Amino acid sequence: MRLFSGLNNLRDVTLDPRYSAVCGYTEADLDTVFAPELPGLDRDEIRRWYNGYNWLGGEKVYNPFDILLLFSSVPHFPAYNPRMHAAYDRLLADLVAACKGRYGAGLRAVAVYGSVGRGLPRPDSDVDLLIVAEGLADRHVLRVRDFRAVEALLAPGLDAAAASGLHPDLSPVMMTPAELERGSMLLLDMTEDARILFDADGGLGRALDRLRGRLRELGSRRVWLGNAWYWDLKPDYRPGDVFDLFTP
Repeated sequence: MRLFSGLNNLRDVTLDPRYSAVCGYTEADLDTVFAPELPGLDRDEIRRWYNGYNWLGGEKVYNPFDILLLFSSVPHFPAYNPRMHAAYDRLLADLVAACKGRYGAGLRAVAVYGSVGRGLPRPDSDVDLLIVAEGLADRHVLRVRDFRAVEALLAPGLDAAAASGLHPDLSPVMMTPAELERGSMLLLDMTEDARILFDADGGLGRALDRLRGRLRELGSRRVWLGNAWYWDLKPDYRPGDVFDLFTP
């Protein structure tokens, strides 16, 4: 290999404005190349989910793999399958009933978050749940084991969901009212995603409202990168800054 071969003289174009959109699809690409795929789809939702890549602070580009995956599974996209939403609604109603059957008067709140909470489920989406109840076991493994009683009560609802074409996995997190009051990082995403299904005394709603207020004070923002994200909790953070999300 010669000293001046092409491989020895690579040109880094990472921060070259002329190539800032080379690794993704632009808005123009979607409006022209993919125009036949777009009718019936919610462009704002597509943009929110997949248009998060940006190298130079200018034009954002869509994640190409996710866009192609979306178009290949259009029949399952929410805009095309209102019956799927109705099936999820029935399942969630059955879930609340099952939780009441298991936890009784100790049940304080039930909420769904993640893709189902955002209203963007797939037939095989995880159903991410927060259950707030009194009298829970101290150990997480015992709480999960106890949830099996809820699943047993929910069995007819899960069978009905399967008959409607849904195959979701239940993914519960259980906490006591005291743990909810202390706060949890789990609540971050729930400030935007949560769909509260049951809130006996409004405690979960108040906890989320308090956290939303604190996030506004800090200037926090959720930054989307395609269908992933992270939280910039304090954009003006400086080394040595100390701040709390959950205050007494």
